[in-house]
Amino acid sequence: MGISAIYLAAGLSRRMGRRKQELVLMPGIALGRMALHALLQCSVEEAVIVVHPSDPLNWAPEEELSMRSQHFRHKGAPSIRMIRCERADEGMAYSLRKGLTALLSGRSDTKLVPDAILVLLADQPFVDRKHIERLLSRFRGQPHLDYVASAPGDAEDFPLTLMPPAILSRTMYEAIEELEGDEGARKLFANARFHGEFVSAVSDEVLLDVDNQVDLELAIELCKSIRP
Repeated sequence: MGISAIYLAAGLSRRMGRRKQELVLMPGIALGRMALHALLQCSVEEAVIVVHPSDPLNWAPEEELSMRSQHFRHKGAPSIRMIRCERADEGMAYSLRKGLTALLSGRSDTKLVPDAILVLLADQPFVDRKHIERLLSRFRGQPHLDYVASAPGDAEDFPLTLMPPAILSRTMYEAIEELEGDEGARKLFANARFHGEFVSAVSDEVLLDVDNQVDLELAIELCKSIRP
C-alpha cells in the first residue's frame, strides 16, 4: 500500500506576528523542524514539504534535508522534495491542494497514485514518530476507511475533536481539490460522505498547535522537560 506525505509549512503565522517555523524551541532546533524530523523516520514513500514563496528556509535548508532523508532511507524513510505554494496567503486549503497536486503530477497510471496521504502540520512540534506510525498502522489494517485522524488524549469526551496529523484516503482527493480558503482536513472529517476512525494521542502535548505567544511559551517549557 502506497502512502505519501504532505508537510504543511506555508502559513504566515499572522496571529504569532512572525514566521513561526523558524522560532527556536531549544538551542539549534526550530519549531518547524521537529515534526519534520519525526516524518523523516516514518514508513511513507514520499514526502512533499509545502512552504511559503517568501520563506528563506532558515529553519530547513534544502541541502540539509536531503542529507537527513538519505540518512534514514535505509530504514524505509521517504524521499523528500520542497515546493512553494504561490497561493499560500489565501489559506491552508491552497497549500494542501498544492501538495496533493505535486504528489499526483505525472502519474497517469492509476496504479502509481498513492493510496492515501499523510497530512502533517509544521506547527505541531511534538508529533512524534510513534504517533505517526500508529496512524499508519491503523489505516493499513483497515484500508477501506476514508481517513484516520488524530484526537486528543481525552478522546472519550464527545463530540470528538478530530485533527491532523491524519491519513486521507484517495477517496477524498476530489474533496481536497474543492477546499477553499482556510478550509482543511477538519472540514472533510465533518462530511457525512466520509467514514473514518481516530487514534488518541498519548498526551495532549503531542497535538499541541503553536498558534500564539502563550502556546510558544508552553512549547519552550515542554522542550526543557524533554531535553536529554
